[in-house]
Amino acid sequence: MSAKLFISCNSEVPEGEVLAKTHCSSCHLFPEPGLLPKNVWEHGTLPYMAIYLGIASEIANLKPPIADDVVLRPSQQLISDSNWEKIKTYYLSNSTRELATVNYQTLTEKKGLFEVEQIPITTHQKTLANFTYIAIDSINKLIFSSDQTNKQTHIFDYKGKLISTTENQNAISYIDFSEAKSRKYLFTYIGSTTQPNPENGGFAQRASWNGKTLQFEDKPLPKLNRATFVRELNSDKDKDKELVSGEYGYITGKVSLWNKNQLGNYEEKVLSNSVGAISCKIIDLNKDGKHDFVVLFAQGNERIVYFKNLGNNNFEEKVLIQFPPSYGSSSFELIDFNNDGELDILHTSGDNADFSTVLKPYHGLRVFINQENYLFKQSAFYFQNGAYKVIPMDFDLDGDTDIVTISMFPDVFNRPKEGFIFYENDGKTLIPKTLPIEHLGRWNVIDAGDLDGDGDIDIVLGSHPVAPFPSGFDQEWKNNTGLLILRNQTKK
Repeated sequence: MSAKLFISCNSEVPEGEVLAKTHCSSCHLFPEPGLLPKNVWEHGTLPYMAIYLGIASEIANLKPPIADDVVLRPSQQLISDSNWEKIKTYYLSNSTRELATVNYQTLTEKKGLFEVEQIPITTHQKTLANFTYIAIDSINKLIFSSDQTNKQTHIFDYKGKLISTTENQNAISYIDFSEAKSRKYLFTYIGSTTQPNPENGGFAQRASWNGKTLQFEDKPLPKLNRATFVRELNSDKDKDKELVSGEYGYITGKVSLWNKNQLGNYEEKVLSNSVGAISCKIIDLNKDGKHDFVVLFAQGNERIVYFKNLGNNNFEEKVLIQFPPSYGSSSFELIDFNNDGELDILHTSGDNADFSTVLKPYHGLRVFINQENYLFKQSAFYFQNGAYKVIPMDFDLDGDTDIVTISMFPDVFNRPKEGFIFYENDGKTLIPKTLPIEHLGRWNVIDAGDLDGDGDIDIVLGSHPVAPFPSGFDQEWKNNTGLLILRNQTKK
């Protein structure tokens, strides 16, 4: 590059920054150039941004897999080619070759608390299992799991013995256990595939358990686009419960409230036309006696949103926390972490599967303390590559809240043990520890509860052992069932 051209490029950076903040903040929090390395901006993120802005000259040269999402382009180009080039120059001129490295904290083993048990599966699996969901039903002492690859739903007893397998099942994304005392469940199915697609193949279906098999019943919501949750709530305190659904979607997504009409059918009221809803907590956040709910959105406009119940099935949407689009928000929990009577937020960021698959120093667990008036301030950050799920509970029964996190995208070459981290609460701080289970699976799903009724909290894990496999681990992952019980030895 000549000196003259180099000066010309730099002269466009200030204007490019203004344009970037204008156009790249219209749909999500502004992404600073330093969030990704230069090569990822150039070959992954910027080409994908070009689709959303409808840049015809850029789109014409795209190749798969990015080109597969050209359907997301708008009906007309949103900015001129010259302004697009200025935005590109801004990001490429202000990003670095590599992201900052993290000095890894040593993870010592948490000894004595959990006994590791592999769950055997004697089924007609055609290929390596890939689990999209796992859950503990503490009331009936059951474990539910969903194997997307083999299209099977498994139910195990509290000992880990397989007692039921349902074949030809789409991937489960959520189970509502609110009527578990009656052995009744509300299943959410994401669709025929978890991959991005425009099909309304997801649905919600009720089922009951007779002790041996699942008896499937009606489908209250039969057509949903990549459904991530359907939950029951009673927002208006009448005799009929409502349903709240989250559709991760593709081009568009939704969060909706469903009310029964006089014919007994559910009618939809869309509360948010936003893509990326992945998790929902039903709770009375403002303590007014009505069911509110809080939703985590990923996919670009990453944020945690409070849906405040105004009565008469009306809800007010309020953003509690917003994150940059590269964070990869993956889970959250509401818990009074500092024991002040107010609910705080735990959040993990670590989804690393799209067009920026590099280790990121901002992935991990964050603690946000409630400052009242719906203001949450970050009080702590615990680094973890590819953090995917957080569960806060008093696992060691010492009166304070411990935390467990898993990673689907750990640094398998330099820090494989971060796939499972146990944060031990010593009353003053959280001490990260681990278990020697990194060779047994690539942990994608997790749940916790009192599985065997002995008064302490057990853990179940499911693996997503898809390529690329880390060297030295692939064969071990392939030779295991991919399901674990971490049986708590504390005893109440």
